[in-house]
Amino acid sequence: MAEKKVDILGMQVLDCNIKDGKVTLAIDFFDGQKKRDTRIISISDPEVLAVKIAIDIKNHVRKESPNTTVLLNSEELAIEHMATFISTVRNKIETIQNMKVADNYLKMLDEIKHLKAVFSKKKAVV
Repeated sequence: MAEKKVDILGMQVLDCNIKDGKVTLAIDFFDGQKKRDTRIISISDPEVLAVKIAIDIKNHVRKESPNTTVLLNSEELAIEHMATFISTVRNKIETIQNMKVADNYLKMLDEIKHLKAVFSKKKAVV
């Protein structure tokens, strides 16, 4: 059975609904070709979401390449980077949701919509 290695390159917030706590995320990965998976998630437990995203990406690659073992390079580190990024997004959403004055609301919402992280083997750059 052939083996295919996948690297998760980074994540980006494409859209955000503060009221519902939902975020549209783009996950960039490389499996021989650079690809992007887009999904709408409810921000809850960052660790659980990161593990689910990793599993979904492996399943996506597996569907494209049947009879192939799919391995995520540095899986624990990739999951840690994704969880950290999702946690950052969640914290910013919670800050906006708890605001009593709308002074910086649009600025903070814009900050969330421009959040992006590039993952390397050692750290995530947000």
